[in-house]
Amino acid sequence: MSIHSKLIFGGASLVRKGKGYVLGSAQSSTSAQEFLERSLELGIRLYDVAPIYGLGEAETELGKFIKKRREELHVITKGGVGWHPSMRVNMSNDPVHIQSMLEDSLRRLNTDYIDTYLLHWPDAKVDVRYPLETLLKAKTSGKVLNVGLGNSHQADFEKALELTDDLSFQSEFNFFNQHSFDFTPPDSFKMGWATFAKGVLSGSVLEDRQFDPNDARSYAIWWKKGPWKEQARRVQEILEKFSFSFSDLKKFSLSKSISEGVHPIVGVSSLSQLEELVAIECTNVPEELEREFRL
Repeated sequence: MSIHSKLIFGGASLVRKGKGYVLGSAQSSTSAQEFLERSLELGIRLYDVAPIYGLGEAETELGKFIKKRREELHVITKGGVGWHPSMRVNMSNDPVHIQSMLEDSLRRLNTDYIDTYLLHWPDAKVDVRYPLETLLKAKTSGKVLNVGLGNSHQADFEKALELTDDLSFQSEFNFFNQHSFDFTPPDSFKMGWATFAKGVLSGSVLEDRQFDPNDARSYAIWWKKGPWKEQARRVQEILEKFSFSFSDLKKFSLSKSISEGVHPIVGVSSLSQLEELVAIECTNVPEELEREFRL
């Protein structure tokens, strides 16, 4: 089976100014609109953005693109993670904040409705049911077609199910993190980010990788204190053990997501990367490979 119909285009790739959440894509010479046009030609119809990607830039670029083809595309965006006037990240799922962010996203995306709208991250200070009530009202009015949670946990998901049994869910999913969706219903719309573990599984991030100052991986605590160097070493050991290449590992990574019913979100920094991923055919993932990552 061809993978293109399952892929979600990762909107952080559209950012060119090094603002907000960016993983090196600001260095690409390809314009955001060129990426989007080519992705459509290759059969992609699912697009994931968020206000924090470029501090609104990703949504604005996607908004320019969807204007003449709105009904063809499925747009996913999120609320809860914004920014202060000082450009510092602001995280809040307060219902008033969520309502304001939804309206801002509709404006930037230049659309009357959003196909899937998520609470980007859980907020320990706010009961998830309150902002979800706001989103369900937006669904009733037609501003949102589907609602869901992002990066959440079972307790919040169970609270959310008290209000609706139709919930989408987005979280990290890759060989290093295979259990994010264990508590979600099998028929929910599942979206997995970090499909290639932010480059570790694709070969773009090796143990000695140095990151551009505009790249969030050069300064973000969640990355600098994370296990990426150990993961990179482990990947090299596994590839050598099984005589696999990074091309094999990308194919297995996408196939693993799709076999689990998860739509993989992919970020790209060049048209050739995009074309390579779309051309991949699903395959069976070797059980021995999965066991190595679970060690």
